[in-house]
Amino acid sequence: IYSYEFSHLTCTLNILNLLLRITLALMIVAQIEFGYCQTMFKVSGNITSNGIPIQGATISASKSNSISDSSGTFTLFLQEGKAQISVSHIGYGAYKTEWDIHSDIFIKIELLPKTMIICVGYPGSGKSYYSKNCINAVGTNYEYINRDTLKTMNKCIDTI
Repeated sequence: IYSYEFSHLTCTLNILNLLLRITLALMIVAQIEFGYCQTMFKVSGNITSNGIPIQGATISASKSNSISDSSGTFTLFLQEGKAQISVSHIGYGAYKTEWDIHSDIFIKIELLPKTMIICVGYPGSGKSYYSKNCINAVGTNYEYINRDTLKTMNKCIDTI
């Protein structure tokens, strides 16, 4: 009686083992067929400003985030395809770029420091005229903030 129960148990375990293997194989095939197993690529880089490494910059892309180390270096792992990479750090202008990821890449990013020009004077003394002309002459890297437009000092400060 014991040998019959043991062989029956062994046969049942073998069938369960076979079913488990078939299920795992089907899961792997489904993941490959439907794109669940996507290759991840290493996106690393260096962040500087005027040739000086920037520590503590936040780098974001898709669902991956990183912070630059003391040498300005960062590493992300991204899936194949287009990725929007954004970099931010206090005191520097935001940086955004798009890359088509098909292999491991190294990116060099140069952040520009934020510059603020504050004009103070009597109404009608030409502050707005001067500021707008400076921005038009230099380019689009500057933003014009005016208390007359935003109405409160707090809104001006929040915009900065």
